Amino acid sequence: MKILIFLFLVQNLSAFPVNDGRIIFRDSGENARITGRFDDSTDDMTLDLQSLFNDPNIIKSENDTNSFIVEDQGNDDALYGKYYQGDIVLSDEQKEFLNATNVDEFSSRTGRISLAYRWPKNIAGQVIVPFVINTDDYTYKQILLILSAMDDIEKSTCIVFVPRDGHVDYINIISDDGCSSQMGKMGGRQKVSLDSDGCISRRTIIHELVHALGFDHMQSRYDRDRYIDVLYKNIKKSEYFQFELVDPRKFKDFNTPYDYYSVMHYGPTAFSVDPSSKRTIVPKIEKFRNVIGKVPRLSQGDVRRINNMYNCGL
Repeated sequence: MKILIFLFLVQNLSAFPVNDGRIIFRDSGENARITGRFDDSTDDMTLDLQSLFNDPNIIKSENDTNSFIVEDQGNDDALYGKYYQGDIVLSDEQKEFLNATNVDEFSSRTGRISLAYRWPKNIAGQVIVPFVINTDDYTYKQILLILSAMDDIEKSTCIVFVPRDGHVDYINIISDDGCSSQMGKMGGRQKVSLDSDGCISRRTIIHELVHALGFDHMQSRYDRDRYIDVLYKNIKKSEYFQFELVDPRKFKDFNTPYDYYSVMHYGPTAFSVDPSSKRTIVPKIEKFRNVIGKVPRLSQGDVRRINNMYNCGL
């Protein structure tokens, strides 16, 4: 899959250091946007941009001389890991909430009404999500794709990813074991793992960032059995629990229908005994059987859910 990444020329950028010594590049225009984050000097960055322009593996956009098309790396297999539903790292409180039989009592005791702990808004109504990227873990092209995935989310929601600058609560994007994220704002540093060898695709990056915003998987919705068949005969027995339905009192659908196009929907062979031939998730409507797990960007439903959850007013 080819991805278009918009990149401003270095001479149109201004650079400033943050407290961890890294460099952040921003568009110097009125609507400043993040365009890069690197450990190297500005001169090294200039050289790297020149090499990108000359790289035969990078296809320039015909309409924008400052744009690149970069190949995705990775697939959904890396999502099917060892955590809750494969890639969600739960806090102790979230685990307790999932196992609670009396949701009302738990909520009154903890002050929580769902597992989705939300990021705060600023006075302009933007939801601010500070971030740090461990730049030693990734190539320049991979970092650009991560930033472009953030930009995709920003374009259609009120979410704004900002470089950490003294923020106490922030996401730290690192290349760790597989693809995983905590769900919602946990407080302090929270890890979003994007393994540089298997998780650097636009779809996977957006998927994990949306977990960090507070969202669960589509195929775990309480009403999913009306829309998909889960073929347990093809699922690894040790992974049956990954397909448990969530209590609708614990996760909200934000008044949106089941969404085959969701970037949060797993693919047809999730946790399969034989991913090459054995499907585990089969949409009841045939035309969607080759859609689930393939969409690389937020669906219209994903956008509605994010905007409804955060009251974006969009």
